Amino acid sequence: QLQDSELAAAVQLKKVNLRAAGALAGVVLERHLQQTAKNHKITIKKKSPTISDLNDPLKKAKVYDVPTWRKIQLLSDIRNICCHQKDSEPTDTQVDELITGVNSVIKSVF
Repeated sequence: QLQDSELAAAVQLKKVNLRAAGALAGVVLERHLQQTAKNHKITIKKKSPTISDLNDPLKKAKVYDVPTWRKIQLLSDIRNICCHQKDSEPTDTQVDELITGVNSVIKSVF
């Protein structure tokens, strides 16, 4: 329920700031993957793992398949566009895809 509330907040935040909305959705995804790793007793060596640091061991442990791994990698890439100052700004479509994708992952990956 908390994740749903945070994603709803990201949707509202999108009206004000695309980067902030994407960052919030990225945090939801990162936290969910951390919990999924704990649920499956997968040890993550990094103290503060990124989405990619979590995604690879979860795929290797067969928690999910390659298409899901690729989807999460894409979401991670969009999150990085939102969170790190780059040459381009995230688009409305990218942030929508991030929020929708995170919502899908938190409902299908445990």
